[in-house]
Amino acid sequence: MIAATLPTLVVLLWAGFWEWPFTEVEYAILAMNTALLFGWGTAAGRAGGRGWPASLRTGVLDSLMGVTVIVANVLIK
Repeated sequence: MIAATLPTLVVLLWAGFWEWPFTEVEYAILAMNTALLFGWGTAAGRAGGRGWPASLRTGVLDSLMGVTVIVANVLIK
C-alpha cells in the first residue's frame, strides 16, 4: 500500500518544490494514477498466468474503477 502511494507523493513534493499550480498538478496526478492502475492491473494479470487479452481487460477494468472513484469524488464535492 505504501509503494502504491509513492509516485503520487513524489509528484506532490516535486510540485511543492517548484511551486506549480495545484489544479495542473491535480490533473497530472489523476492521469498518472489512472495509467498506473492500468499498468499494475495488466502486470497482475500476467503474473497470475493470464494471457495478454485477459490481462489487458484486467488493466482496463482497474483503470475504470479509478475513473469511477474520480467521478464520484467530483460529484460529492
